Amino acid sequence: MQYRVFEVPLLNSEKHTEELNAFLRASRVISVEKKFCTIGEQEFLIFCVCYDKTNIASQKPQQKMDSAEFERALPADIKPTYLALKSIRRDLSESNGIPAYNVLTNNELLEVAKLAKNKQLSLEAMSKIEGIGEGKINKYATQLIEAYNKLCADTTPTT
Repeated sequence: MQYRVFEVPLLNSEKHTEELNAFLRASRVISVEKKFCTIGEQEFLIFCVCYDKTNIASQKPQQKMDSAEFERALPADIKPTYLALKSIRRDLSESNGIPAYNVLTNNELLEVAKLAKNKQLSLEAMSKIEGIGEGKINKYATQLIEAYNKLCADTTPTT
């Protein structure tokens, strides 16, 4: 945590105000304290800015992919499993009247697909995926696993 103090005169403050605003835009601000102060005959606002030293401009924003881009980027060996689980997620979301991402996000579904591909799909394994908490486990995980297992059983060739 760092601190920086700005003195902004009440008269002719444009330059000082712009300096303060530029700093605020470029910094991760934690808090700002403002005090009125008189020095001689000049009146100032004193700003004490508490900030994280990390510069916002140096950090790359995460770009979100749309669903089609996400699916194109999937590894070929995971894609069929992911698409099967995506269909099950859609059915769960429609039956619950909620958006599909409330059941599982694309990233969460990808992690579930990796578990399923490696025959490790279970409630316990799903609960270890970041973003899948107790609520999603209780509401959707059992239904998703059962539907996936049924789908696999239905599509497994019998001899």
